[in-house]
Amino acid sequence: MAGEAHRGEAEAGFPDLAEECRRAAGEGLWVLYREAASGDAEAALDVLEFADPDEQRFHHFRSALERRTGKRRS
Repeated sequence: MAGEAHRGEAEAGFPDLAEECRRAAGEGLWVLYREAASGDAEAALDVLEFADPDEQRFHHFRSALERRTGKRRS
């Protein structure tokens, strides 16, 4: 999510692969938020950190989840 496309991807005609991945993840934000709340929180939050354009919403959700679970992320 935070990286850049490998040179081979650009040569194959996919120079904007990283942006396309972020856009695709953005289309499923609520699925990712649900997963963070009831499934693999760490993985979902890692994706949401880059996919959700609303940083305030993301930080609010992460704080609420930390209060609920008692776990703080590093």
